[in-house]
Amino acid sequence: MASNDEDLCTSYADFAVICSFIDQFGEKLGLTLPNIGELQIFLEDTDNVNPLFAQGVCLLLRRINRSIKFDRWERGLQRFAHTYSHQDGWELERFGFKKAKLEVKIRVFKHLLEAQFDMYKSFKDKVNLLGATELRLQPCGRDKKGVSYWCQLDECANLRIYRDDQDEETWTLVARSAKVCF
Repeated sequence: MASNDEDLCTSYADFAVICSFIDQFGEKLGLTLPNIGELQIFLEDTDNVNPLFAQGVCLLLRRINRSIKFDRWERGLQRFAHTYSHQDGWELERFGFKKAKLEVKIRVFKHLLEAQFDMYKSFKDKVNLLGATELRLQPCGRDKKGVSYWCQLDECANLRIYRDDQDEETWTLVARSAKVCF
């Protein structure tokens, strides 16, 4: 697991982006994707890669026309990472997924999910049927200083509330539940 408070998924705005993607589009992908709590555990674990997570990555890679076998999913993810960042690809090659920096794991998974928009035709067709208001999430509120607050709640009652201060360019977890269901 993560060794210090700075190295938690909730310290990275891209983790919230991933959770929002799963909430908004997970069903349209036709995959069983992890809930917020599971995903955080899977990504922060530096001792093991959960087989369900690896299987999900393998399926996502296949859907963007990467023919890989399950036992080679990590090599496929490395090659995918090289398509947008040689640094991320190199990090995965050198350390493997489980020992890569948390920031890299999150970034690679986010890019893999976003690649579904462009490269997975069936998914892209479903998303194109949605209206603009269904595609764009809005903050759950703003304070008098203009700071936005974002709320994420999954089917297992995993709750995360973030504060997004555009002026200070900060993204902060302000509240979370301790509940995780599997």
